[in-house]
Amino acid sequence: MNVPQQTLFGMCVVGSILLTGPLVELSSAHACSVPCPRIAISLEDAVVPANATGATIRGEYGITSMIDERYSLVNLDSGEFVIADVSFQAAQGADVTFLYPLDPDTPYQLSAPESCDESITSIEFTTAQEAPFPSSLGTLEVSPRQLGELQVSESAGCDMTAEAAYYDLTLHLDDEALPWDEALVYETYVDGEIWEPTSTLGDQIRPGYTWMGRHQDRVFTLCDVDDSVYQAEEGLRTVEIQARHAGRDEILATESITIDLHCGPIEESASDSSSDSSESGGCSTTNTSPVPLALLTILPLLVLTYRRHPSR
Repeated sequence: MNVPQQTLFGMCVVGSILLTGPLVELSSAHACSVPCPRIAISLEDAVVPANATGATIRGEYGITSMIDERYSLVNLDSGEFVIADVSFQAAQGADVTFLYPLDPDTPYQLSAPESCDESITSIEFTTAQEAPFPSSLGTLEVSPRQLGELQVSESAGCDMTAEAAYYDLTLHLDDEALPWDEALVYETYVDGEIWEPTSTLGDQIRPGYTWMGRHQDRVFTLCDVDDSVYQAEEGLRTVEIQARHAGRDEILATESITIDLHCGPIEESASDSSSDSSESGGCSTTNTSPVPLALLTILPLLVLTYRRHPSR
């Protein structure tokens, strides 16, 4: 069945909107184009345990079939195909689950179809020795609140730069999670909802990464900008990072941390203020007590008086 070109274009536009979250809207006042993103696969160039069970793909818009022969996993040493199952997750993409164990210390190639044309994208990854799946993820570090300009995606494929209040998040993995690091898909959650901002609408971010990179994220609210732009609301928000692996039911998570997200001025702490005052001008400001100086001044007089009037 032939699908009209207008329909295909519409599917791409709708898919791009779904990717960036429900707060992004199309506006006729903008003339920016919305690209249809290429797919991104979680295991690209990764080294993963041989007991890894799957990969996550983003960008599968408009595909409804649960069976697609264009998905393939090949052992590059032997040339053998590994049977894999595909489960679609609406706008978030698909999980490709490996139905048979992988060989250790072996290169593999995973291929998947693009969403807006008939091309195939292939990535390679390598297995290591098997490793136990971790029972804990790690520690979440949250920076102090900051104010500054951020570039964020706006309606209809545009981006904008605006003043924002934000917190930077950093994940520090536990030792037991390290062997699985490149196999895990990390996701940030704000108040229990997945947090997926982009710098430009239509950006396709590789699963396991954020717009800030891997193991890190930035949660922000824009100052004096309406809520048609994807952002977190001002107020007390809870943040955490979760991790999962395709083909497994376990969800690993950090502890939730509460942040106070608002555009008010940054208040200096007492320690910061004392540090600034002591270091101003680049000179030492160590105070010298006037008492020792006074003693040095009168000491010669005391000695002279003693010599003139020795004790009898």
